[in-house]
This record gives sequence, C-alpha cells and structure tokens, in this order.
Amino acid sequence: MGLPDHELIQDVPTRWNSTQQMLHRLVEQRIVVTDVMINPRLTKKNDLAFLLTDSEWEIASDIADAMRDLTVATEFMCKEQYVSSSDIYYEVCGLLTNSLGSADDDSDLMQRVKEYLRDEMMRRFKPGSMDTAVANIAIYIRENILL
Repeated sequence: MGLPDHELIQDVPTRWNSTQQMLHRLVEQRIVVTDVMINPRLTKKNDLAFLLTDSEWEIASDIADAMRDLTVATEFMCKEQYVSSSDIYYEVCGLLTNSLGSADDDSDLMQRVKEYLRDEMMRRFKPGSMDTAVANIAIYIRENILL
C-alpha cells in the first residue's frame, strides 16, 4: 500500500509520550487498519463498532500533531548525556512560544489542546516567574561558568 512496514504502538500509562507515538502510528497506518477492520474474514461483525469515523481520525491526527514537539522535547531532556537542568527552562519557553502557539489553520480541537497544554506548562514550570528566571540563571552559571 506504499506505507512503511510498521507495527502499531500500544499506549503505556507510565510513559505519556507513548500516547503521542501510538496516535501518530495509528494515523500513519490508517489505510491498513481500516482495511483490516472492514474485512469480514479478519474482523468480527460486532467489532466494526471500533472502526473510527473520519472525524475521529482527524481528532487522532490533531492530538498527535499537537503533542509531537512535546515528545521530542521529552526525549531530549531524558538523554543521559549533554542535558542540564538549565535546558528545561529553554525547552519550556520554546514550546510555549513556538509549538503551542495558535496557528490560523488550527482546528477548534487543536486550539483547545494547545491551550490546555500551554496552561498546564505555565502552571507547572512558571516560566514567567522571576524566581524561575533567577533559579535558571544560577543553574546556568553553576553548570557553564564555574566548571
């Protein structure tokens, strides 16, 4: 079908980015999943209720897209080498400024997802707080200048 030969990914409750990866892979393999679901030799008639509608596929795609940069940032910050605690501040600010900003072509759902993610990041990381800025400057000095 001209698609990459990828298996589906299962969501793991203890790893939030697995949700994004699962949705991305599901959307990538939409044609295959749909073909399997509508094949009566492979899928029971009762299981056809699990077949996603076009609007549900769009929702899965929007959520995967909205979470993509968060997944990349999380994977970066989880590396064992070359990541310092001062990087977190810049990652959060970059996500808030670039990835989670509203775009003209965002669907209503995408706008709500981005707004929710922005609000949660602001609440948890407090990037506009003077205390956060001072703490990150102190970490930067300690890690990069006082070596």
